[in-house]
Amino acid sequence: MNQSIDIIKNKFNELGCSDFSSPAVPKDIKTRISEFEREHNLRLPDDYKYFLENYGECNFEIDAVYKPTEKTPFVNSQGFQEISFFYGLGTENDLYKILEVYSQRIPTGYIPIADLPGGNLLCIDSNPNSSNYGKIYLWDHENECDGKLDNMYLVANSFSNFISSFEAEKKMDSEDDGIEDFHFDF
Repeated sequence: MNQSIDIIKNKFNELGCSDFSSPAVPKDIKTRISEFEREHNLRLPDDYKYFLENYGECNFEIDAVYKPTEKTPFVNSQGFQEISFFYGLGTENDLYKILEVYSQRIPTGYIPIADLPGGNLLCIDSNPNSSNYGKIYLWDHENECDGKLDNMYLVANSFSNFISSFEAEKKMDSEDDGIEDFHFDF
């Protein structure tokens, strides 16, 4: 677990998030995590609990992207996907509220942990009896499949593996935005 914690700390420091002092982490976060697990009959992976305890709801000071394990239709030409922000507990974008909104739309045992551009979500399998326990998936909101995994793409085998794939987004040169010139004749 210490290696997982080091991965998370180092990557978040590199991308502009500070730990242990975030105002998005309630003082009673450990109690909130325990209550959330008990009420939803699940178990959050330890590396994700560490994240909630030390970072909570957050986004990066710089634009960050990740490279998923499994190619998704949402990656850019370099194979990266953007992330908007992470949910927390006891915060504005609270896991309780988010899970309530999506509980009938995502597979049972999966918890939305982050928002992606365009309405997709990142979810973590929190069912300790599942063969996918602890894995991170992208949930495609455009292709809902009644709680099955047909609209889920593997992003990482663990939360710390997911975080280790993060990079600062490289901005395209303004002269080469990748868009062809268009001329309209009206």
